[in-house]
Amino acid sequence: MTPYVLRSAAFVALISPVCAQTIEEGYDSTVQVLPAGVQAVLDLPGPSVVYYDGTELVRDTGGTTTSLLTFASPPSFASFTIPLSGPGAPVLFGENSNGEIWRVPVVGAGLPELVTTIQFNYDAIRLDPTTVLVSAKTGGFASPDNDIIAVDLTDGSTDVIAVVPGFSGPLVRNNAGDVFYGTGSEIIRWDAAQIQGAFGPTQLSEGDATVVATGLPSTLDLALDQDGDFLVSDFAGPSLLEVSFDDQGNQETTTLIEYTFSVPAAGAVRYLPSGGPSAFEPFQQTGKRLSVVESQFGGGTQIRTVRPERAELTASATNPVPVGTFSLDLTGGASNALGVIAFSLSNFNGPPILLPGIEQPIAWRLGATEAAVTINLDSNGAATLPINNVGLGGTFFFTQCGFVGSDTGRTVLGASNLLVLQL
Repeated sequence: MTPYVLRSAAFVALISPVCAQTIEEGYDSTVQVLPAGVQAVLDLPGPSVVYYDGTELVRDTGGTTTSLLTFASPPSFASFTIPLSGPGAPVLFGENSNGEIWRVPVVGAGLPELVTTIQFNYDAIRLDPTTVLVSAKTGGFASPDNDIIAVDLTDGSTDVIAVVPGFSGPLVRNNAGDVFYGTGSEIIRWDAAQIQGAFGPTQLSEGDATVVATGLPSTLDLALDQDGDFLVSDFAGPSLLEVSFDDQGNQETTTLIEYTFSVPAAGAVRYLPSGGPSAFEPFQQTGKRLSVVESQFGGGTQIRTVRPERAELTASATNPVPVGTFSLDLTGGASNALGVIAFSLSNFNGPPILLPGIEQPIAWRLGATEAAVTINLDSNGAATLPINNVGLGGTFFFTQCGFVGSDTGRTVLGASNLLVLQL
């Protein structure tokens, strides 16, 4: 059966049976279950979550729930909640029953403020500290076009920046100020100069944009990571996709999470860049995070936090390691990969290493290598190396395991934690 999707920015409804997820190797995830049917979910630090519960916008810290915005006549469908900057750590909340868009403080004593009204608003992004862009089908569902509208947060004034044919699509912005829009099967880009030049009487069209990605089944929401990869929630799969580009600019699309039509599937997706210098790539030491709101019509809603999985290298004996046989044990590596366990008298605290032609960095922390042993990882990404400690007078060695494998045709690199041995 074809899934019917009701997407109010962060709210996804799939009229389908309950779904299972298969997560791409090299990533791990945890799930936070939310009350059934909540909409416009925003995952915030703290930790706390802001969502619309069908009657009011609330902040949920896990222990307490605080009302942020109430309505005389509660809307049926919320569209989005996005973070803003400023006093009270405000959020921008949109609903598409009445078309109201609100600025709502999350902390402190500030009061909610109705910014403007845009009918059938769908998604929004911050363009600068005082301006947001809103994707909305202002002409109604029968209209052939979707509008991208600039909203001045200081006075609520609006300006249509672009008009694109088709259903409403998601927006995302990079650090350079370029704006990307998901048409469904493509991702298109207007650069920062084009966006700024469209304020006033002129408007951009789809023909003014550059197509940056194609062949996507049905884009529901978009995020951008630290090196320009797109994270795409797709309801036709349903799936969560990563769209990246090689050194020659060729598009590579990878399925990070594959859903079957049985449990909540991906809707709103948000890239969270905190977490050290490493990238949102498989098998990283410290990870950026991806917050994925998974929902099901008439059923559960949850936030799945996706992180890179870290390979762990441990020793069967504690320091100082006694004379005799012990083992180094690796878990959480790439399945059936080729690994190397290296030993050094010094460690190295530089940034992750990038190799030519490979997007994924490797967090190698060893200095000059004194010795190295190759190992074969099994189908679970595990390996054991037995070692005979002959007694080296308490010498400290730094050891680390790196590995390389092939995952659906692409090269996968990884490195374990740095382990200190006193032999």
